[in-house]
Amino acid sequence: MKRRWLSIFVCIAFALTNPITCLSEGIDADVSGVKTALLMDADSGKIVLEKSSTEPHEFAGLVRLAPLLLVCTAFDEGRLMDETSVTVSGKAAQIKGQTAFVSENEVIAAGELIKAAVILLAGDAIYALIQTAYGSDANALEALSAICPVQYSDIMGQGMLLTAVQVSELALRLVQSPTYLKYSSTYMDTVRHANAPETELVNPNRLVRHYSGCFGLATGSVGSNEYAGAFIVNRGTTTLLAIVGGAATSDARFATASAMLDTGFAMYRSAEISKAGEVMGFVAVNGGVQLNVMAVTASRASALLPVTDTRLESEIKLMEEIEAPVMEGQELGVLLLKNSKGEVLGEISIVAAYEVERAVFDDYFYRILEQWLIPYQRK
Repeated sequence: MKRRWLSIFVCIAFALTNPITCLSEGIDADVSGVKTALLMDADSGKIVLEKSSTEPHEFAGLVRLAPLLLVCTAFDEGRLMDETSVTVSGKAAQIKGQTAFVSENEVIAAGELIKAAVILLAGDAIYALIQTAYGSDANALEALSAICPVQYSDIMGQGMLLTAVQVSELALRLVQSPTYLKYSSTYMDTVRHANAPETELVNPNRLVRHYSGCFGLATGSVGSNEYAGAFIVNRGTTTLLAIVGGAATSDARFATASAMLDTGFAMYRSAEISKAGEVMGFVAVNGGVQLNVMAVTASRASALLPVTDTRLESEIKLMEEIEAPVMEGQELGVLLLKNSKGEVLGEISIVAAYEVERAVFDDYFYRILEQWLIPYQRK
């Protein structure tokens, strides 16, 4: 198979108005008041600030992000619906921490519980929904392992330590869920019980109300000196994710996260290069029923740049030829994202847009016949 690469350079000028700098240049945000911290671009995954981000720490209630992801996935896939009837078990009702104040044997609509699950990370609501959707902890753990980047041995993650990087992976998965986004930016709501007063929900994530563009995630605490939080904020084309752990006070948690986000938005801007499925060219197919195959981007391509760098380059590298058969989604090349210095910021796979089968004798016969008839028809 011939693998000569074709290089096409495209220079794209961007007028970047918001601020950030790359990690190597030193982002100026004080994280001395927390044990672990992470600031990243949610689109490209570029980390621009980190402190002990790969070391396990106590993130308290944030361990519930994984079972919440399982619940939201169940809603997204139709396993659970708002009108689904949930009977709360004794085990669910006894879960401590943030709760929806449901009682054992209470019958309640899943649509009421999901509000408490997202807004409060309410353990009783999350566990009751998981039991209804999956029937047993064993089934739920199996489902969780299929969607979760972190391995859980207990559904609710009791006493589990996480790294800031692992929290970021869970957070980025969660914000892809339509069910999660339906309630994630809600500051106040209520849970309606059939035979009890309503439970008022007030989002403990203060940034949802007080930090412009914050649309979700959660907070947690252990005792009076271990405060953690994960916060996702969108402004314009840029979405930043900030994670802090081990803050001495609740105020220190919010102040540190806000300072990180302020600095991020003051120094960087996310720039989109291409959308998923955008045509990058064609690759010749040797021995196929078609002579070539369309090459498209496998996913959206974006990069995070400092405002001092006003130019972004993309380099398309495509195979010149490929042997049939070609499978849909088969890699045909890469799209490299570079800054004005030529440094590679990231790469996106370029894949076949459709399947091309291997040609057989009949295909060659009709191809020859067609080529012979076309000149004749023009006479």
